[in-house]
Amino acid sequence: MFVIRGIGRYEEGLAALDKAQALNPTAIHYLVQAEIIQRQTGDFKAALASGEKIIAIEPSNPEGYVIAARALIGLKDLKGAEAAFLKVTRMEPGYADGWVNVGRARLTEGNLAGAEEVLRRALAVRAGIAPDGLALDVDPGLPVA
Repeated sequence: MFVIRGIGRYEEGLAALDKAQALNPTAIHYLVQAEIIQRQTGDFKAALASGEKIIAIEPSNPEGYVIAARALIGLKDLKGAEAAFLKVTRMEPGYADGWVNVGRARLTEGNLAGAEEVLRRALAVRAGIAPDGLALDVDPGLPVA
């Protein structure tokens, strides 16, 4: 699928992903790949639908909320995106990129103080240090890159 996406054959890629998803409706990786194509082609409504399907299949998986939030940014719904990214940070407090994206949404909204607060949190999470200076108990297996 990466080859099809890489050479710009988006419609063909989406059709193949739809067929694969129909054969295995609980597999989210097809939806993740579809969302990448949808976002690259500017179809943020479809990307949001992919995120919502992932959430319906695996509500405890933060990836669906990240995908939904990215689509909401594309749809210019910054409050919705911020709420989705905050949900991710509640699900995985050690996921620094969740905090970074909350900060980006707040910066875009013009909420500089709120952005500073969460961006400091992102730096602390990345460094493994809580805002009070104590070491965070962060699972080293969490994706914080």
